[in-house]
Amino acid sequence: PSILGNTEGLSSEEIKRRRKEFRLYLEFIPPLLSVTALIIVSIQTMIDAVHTLIQGPAEDEEDGDEPSVHLMLFFSGLNLGLDI
Repeated sequence: PSILGNTEGLSSEEIKRRRKEFRLYLEFIPPLLSVTALIIVSIQTMIDAVHTLIQGPAEDEEDGDEPSVHLMLFFSGLNLGLDI
């Protein structure tokens, strides 16, 4: 069985149309996963921020660790690479 379904007896134009449609579906999936992950992380961050605003920081979080600049630059570079 073909990914495009049963192509027996179809014209070449119909097969091209099905290939293009399949390719468009494949181009739709990665952005959908990316947006879904972004929404999930945003909601979790918002819940944590509201929790911190209401109850204050936990005792072990009062000093706060400094963010790792090298790690942030690494992920920013990866993101830039994906965007290009």
